Amino acid sequence: MQRATIGIGTGLLAIGALSGCASSEDLGASPTPTGGSSETPTSGPTAAGGSIEGKWRGDADELLDSNTANLGSAGDIDCRGPIFITFEANGEFAQQGTATCSVGGRSVSATIATSATYTTSGNELTIKDAKNQGSVSVPTGEVAFPGSWSEGTATYEISGDTLTINFSDDTVGNVTQKYERD
Repeated sequence: MQRATIGIGTGLLAIGALSGCASSEDLGASPTPTGGSSETPTSGPTAAGGSIEGKWRGDADELLDSNTANLGSAGDIDCRGPIFITFEANGEFAQQGTATCSVGGRSVSATIATSATYTTSGNELTIKDAKNQGSVSVPTGEVAFPGSWSEGTATYEISGDTLTINFSDDTVGNVTQKYERD
């Protein structure tokens, strides 16, 4: 299983941790292979409690708190805005959203825009071919967002309209994120 990586710079932690994990490719590290797989996207009920297909909404501040819980806290960072993840029947994955964060009394906004492919097998979710195209607005202009979702494998469970995604990261430990069906 590939481990995800989170950018730990002050501004990057605030924004990069919003939605999951920064791509190791985007940060210049060599990605760990996930092992070849010929799975196809699943549809309909799965061992994880239902179909992952569709659009899911997460809260930027709750996702930040989940991603930094093992670090003690997110510090003086407060984020607002919805983060959406979409799993299409054809295996396409997208993450989109705009969040505004207050970091040390300064306001920073980020546009999250990730596209990828995905497969599921039982309760495992694998993301491949991630392309992060978001940006962060800083006082001097726009800078490229270093990434949000990366290639790798996580576990997931669906209970009613709640999607729970669990992954482990060497930097932040075990992370549990929750999304609601939109």
